[in-house]
Amino acid sequence: MITYPVNPTQRFTLIRISTGEILKRDSPWPTTGGPIAGLDPDLAWLEQKEAPRQLIDARLNEYERVEMVDRENEEMVIIHAIKPLPIAERRENAIQTAAGQFRRHLGTGELEALTVLLLAAVLRSVKEKTLTPAEMAMAARIKHLADVAGINYARTAALLKDIEKGYEPDLDAGWQEPRMPC
Repeated sequence: MITYPVNPTQRFTLIRISTGEILKRDSPWPTTGGPIAGLDPDLAWLEQKEAPRQLIDARLNEYERVEMVDRENEEMVIIHAIKPLPIAERRENAIQTAAGQFRRHLGTGELEALTVLLLAAVLRSVKEKTLTPAEMAMAARIKHLADVAGINYARTAALLKDIEKGYEPDLDAGWQEPRMPC
């Protein structure tokens, strides 16, 4: 309900009553705070109110603006309905989350270093030589990363299955927590 004097920070919507057409949105009150003299009877100003947004996981959902006109109370209430993203986007976001979770287990540049050490160990084992202590530690680290990858792969598969069924899984739960390298 519009009350006078109108607060200059309030926002208003102008509608055409006969058609319901919205002519202006998010407008200031057109006078210095008092009633509008000589307003066309087919026009009405409505106080804009916005409902608070619910928290969403933007990797799974998005907001859709919905405007509800309430002429009796001279209000236009804006709500933000929650709309699921397309399944393909949800799947891609789940896969990206899984990749990010795996990267949490690697230090900066560690994957490249482990790759070089692994190749050196493979070459040494081909020549039937004993692995060095550094290569043994690297082998243990790679085994740990393989275990993590297996657990997180199973979590990713479960997430994708839930998404295909139309569920809204928690993309941040159920991942293997990182531990510091040996």
